[in-house]
Amino acid sequence: MSTPGRSARLLLLLGVATGAAFGAACDEEVTVVPGDIEGEVCHPDTGVPLPGVAVEARSKATTKRVAADAVGRYRIKNLPPGDYAVVALLDGGREHRVGEPTHTVPGGDVPTTVLDTACSIPPPGPDTGTLVGQVCDRHTGGLVADATVTALLQNNAELDGGRTDALGNFTVQNVPVGQHVVVLRAPGYQRAFPFAIETKGATFTLDIADNCEPPSSTSGSIAGSFCDPATDGPLAGADVTVRRLDPPSSPDDDVHDLTDTEGEFFVGGLLAGSYRVDVEKDGVSPVTEQVLVVSGETATVVGPDECADRTPVGRIAGQICDIDAGGRFVGSVELLQGGSRLQVTTSDASGSFAFNAIAPGTYDLRAFRDGYSRDFRAIVVEPFQTAFIQESSCPEPADRCEEFTHRPDVVSDGRILFVVDRSGSMDIQATGFAGQTKMAALRTAVSQVTTSLASSVSFGLFAYPDPGNDGQQINCAAGTQLQAVGASASAINGSLGNLNPRGGTPTAQSVLVARAVLPALVADGRPIAVVLATDGAPNCASTDTTKVRCQCTSRANGETNESCSRFNCLDDVNSANAVAQIAALGVQTHVVGIRGTDENTFDSNNDGVSDFTEALNAMAIAGQAPLPGTVKFHEATSPQALASALDAITRRILACKVTVDTNLNTASSVTVALGDDVLAQDITRRDGWDITGPNTVELFGAACDAATASQDTVAVTRCEPGG
Repeated sequence: MSTPGRSARLLLLLGVATGAAFGAACDEEVTVVPGDIEGEVCHPDTGVPLPGVAVEARSKATTKRVAADAVGRYRIKNLPPGDYAVVALLDGGREHRVGEPTHTVPGGDVPTTVLDTACSIPPPGPDTGTLVGQVCDRHTGGLVADATVTALLQNNAELDGGRTDALGNFTVQNVPVGQHVVVLRAPGYQRAFPFAIETKGATFTLDIADNCEPPSSTSGSIAGSFCDPATDGPLAGADVTVRRLDPPSSPDDDVHDLTDTEGEFFVGGLLAGSYRVDVEKDGVSPVTEQVLVVSGETATVVGPDECADRTPVGRIAGQICDIDAGGRFVGSVELLQGGSRLQVTTSDASGSFAFNAIAPGTYDLRAFRDGYSRDFRAIVVEPFQTAFIQESSCPEPADRCEEFTHRPDVVSDGRILFVVDRSGSMDIQATGFAGQTKMAALRTAVSQVTTSLASSVSFGLFAYPDPGNDGQQINCAAGTQLQAVGASASAINGSLGNLNPRGGTPTAQSVLVARAVLPALVADGRPIAVVLATDGAPNCASTDTTKVRCQCTSRANGETNESCSRFNCLDDVNSANAVAQIAALGVQTHVVGIRGTDENTFDSNNDGVSDFTEALNAMAIAGQAPLPGTVKFHEATSPQALASALDAITRRILACKVTVDTNLNTASSVTVALGDDVLAQDITRRDGWDITGPNTVELFGAACDAATASQDTVAVTRCEPGG
């Protein structure tokens, strides 16, 4: 299987964020949602709605069952997008396929409606009757068992008559009054006969099985084809009686047949001798012919009318299986006799083919396509008859599959957007960073990351508060974009070098500003993540200097929780909500906290982070990228820890989101493997994989953890039904 050359792509957003799992919604949601199937189900024999019947929607990955309501209606909800067969489970283990073989569920609010053709059958009533019959294959002299019986009604609807029993008997109930056709199909046999239900409650008997005996090596046969003089068309539905004249036989030994919709009949297993053939139909002058039957030969009779000019030829028709590929055979079929090719044709999409106007005789067929051929030997063609090669129960066609591989270690078009906290406290010495300020420590770590990824990743940069507002007494302005995504590592590092720590920490406002650039980037399906880095708690909810009681983020000017300037109040809830709005886009937020010694930070340890762990944890949880354990964010306690955090975040983003060059929503099945391990799909997106966009697969929970740790290849296999 070839692997497309396109690799996964990345957007990483680095900055400060807060949030609990607030699950904020957004009308820019790109997550694929499940869909529904609905419809009405009716009995295939009667057309009557089926209240309470079990109805299943089946795909290769999913089966869901519901019960129809009191009027036979059903709705199967929350189906993953894909193709489904809809099946009603009838009494006695019988299954009724509802509507087409498959129905596509695209997902979303509009359900897929399934039309059951059985519901077009007129329900039982005073204007219906019954068709009964017994059928014999006169070529083989055997009763036709397990043949499908279909009544083609006058209104073009089809009435499923089930199958013939072991003795060739069948019954079709609730047939409307009118002129109809019944079609009987079995391997090697197919005939169609007209019939009529004249009045309500009437029964039409189609008995063409009397004296059904296999032929012998000394017997012969009679084949006939008759026209209707009034229409010049086939004389269908005429009674045919064959009686032996020499020596004479009694009426009890007569053999009966019925002309089919082609005006043809066939009677085999006849001893050599003279026979009288009577053909009768109401409104048509009877035909009587005398025929000499010779052992091993077929005599023909056409009657003294227009059909007398017909050449006594036959035909071969078939529908065969493709043993190698499964399903019906679609390819070339050639007609052979004595090793010579006489004709060649091509089977259609259903595997059907035919050779017409063939002289009576014995033929071979060869079905072939590239790399495959199959022979059918000794097919006997009788005058005015069709030799059928009808195969059923074909092997299931092999799925057509395509594999896409994703190697996180060789991606070449990643994107990282840094959103950096440059508040005044970032000028304080960072704990564990050998005399560096927190801003200097962040510059160093980001420089290392951008330099190492320069050949495969492009960058962007947000910083907050807005450096252009530093002239204000209190700078709580939301962040601004300093470098659009696509900038080089040197451009990012140059902008970081020009940042001076100053002002408050308007995390909530800045996250929303950064969020505004994401929808356009999300649209291409490439991996996107947000990483928020800060040294403390978000504030700047208001620039009102009124002293209030709140959790104060600073002890400047003697402030306490009892009397705190409102712009210094902890703004954890708003920040969490802002992060949740990014999560609603399908974008994760990773949180990095930088520890430092800050005497202006209001906490017992003067470290700038510890007393606001819960606020930072809430941000990480809202961002849908929390770490395991008590501390949910990446805690940078040293240069190594900060560099490791950024590396781990990058690895996770590259490993856990895969884009492919195909529409996964239209596939019949999708399989995702990490290395040699096949992963389970989880539509709840807690542990496993799920389709998050038309061409995007994402890993969640332990599956993402394993992919991040191993950096193994992720293989996505998309399959369509074969055939």
